[in-house]
Amino acid sequence: MPQTICVFCASSPYVDPVYLNLAEKTGRLIGENGFSLVYGGTTIGLMGAVATTAQENGAHITGVIPEDFLPRKIENTYCDKLICTDGMRERKAMMQELADAFLVLPGGFGTMEEFFEIISQKYLGYCQAPLVLLNYQDFYTPLLTQLTQFVDHRFARAHYQTMYSIAAEPQDAIESIRMALLS
Repeated sequence: MPQTICVFCASSPYVDPVYLNLAEKTGRLIGENGFSLVYGGTTIGLMGAVATTAQENGAHITGVIPEDFLPRKIENTYCDKLICTDGMRERKAMMQELADAFLVLPGGFGTMEEFFEIISQKYLGYCQAPLVLLNYQDFYTPLLTQLTQFVDHRFARAHYQTMYSIAAEPQDAIESIRMALLS
């Protein structure tokens, strides 16, 4: 069974097309490099773009979506496996359970919440999977400054910053995940 990358990213269909292209490139690389994908299970925004392109390039796709999203008709019925959960907490837990690694693309509040949850899980020892933040076109540079501020002001220990990697391009992110999974 191929190793599985969980991708956290925006579901907004209103983002700049540069980010949709980024998601497509990331999905293509996931498929071409023999990984499976677990993600939020929708057809919209970066989520839909990464899943569609990953699947077109050979990746097995597992979508995880809260049951109360189903009336919106945004679920990806083309997933190889679509899992419905009771809510968002169960969704995140299921995605974490299925993932061998995590990749964070640009996104909003939900994406940030997922990123911080995995860092917290890693700190507490509940998760050992690699976590990569894709800082494409410096999207996350202000966040990285804030994370340094946490350490500088002793709200977090310095080793928090070793719990994730930063990549500027999708190919660097995939390579970082590959190397971390091999070690």
